[in-house]
Amino acid sequence: MHNEELIIHLKTISIFKKFDADFFAAFTPHLKINHYPKSHNLITEGDSGRDMFLLLKGDVRVNKKTLSGDTYTAALLKAEYGVFFGEVGLLTEDKRTASIISETDIDIATIGANEFQKFITESPLLGAQLLFEIAASVCSRLSKSNKDTIILYEALMGEIGTTNLGVNLAT
Repeated sequence: MHNEELIIHLKTISIFKKFDADFFAAFTPHLKINHYPKSHNLITEGDSGRDMFLLLKGDVRVNKKTLSGDTYTAALLKAEYGVFFGEVGLLTEDKRTASIISETDIDIATIGANEFQKFITESPLLGAQLLFEIAASVCSRLSKSNKDTIILYEALMGEIGTTNLGVNLAT
């Protein structure tokens, strides 16, 4: 993939929309581009990982495990949606919270934590701007997750209604 084509793809991803040619000139050398076939396991839930992935072409499935160990599909993500994932791995050593499997042949740009640190050291202003965009994205996802939790809680309380003690839990 040529650098111009890579930049066109990156500009479709929300965290890169505000950046100009100078940013991409400094950032893209730190990326590694890979092609994977259908059914390739990119991330396994519970494993350690320090890479962020930028989906350039194809579709991936996000799988999660229930407390009892059953697997369910949480999302199907397409490159045209401007997809990136694994960004928390750049900042922490937390375990991965989902598995990511390719649904089609995919092209992925990857940046590891060491390369990300190198980018920030070489271009501190651009690095700070990208960190801000990543943080804003994480905050947005957290806010959505909080809203989803409230909806699930209210639905559960609506289903339960009252307990055996006659206490109305739905109020």
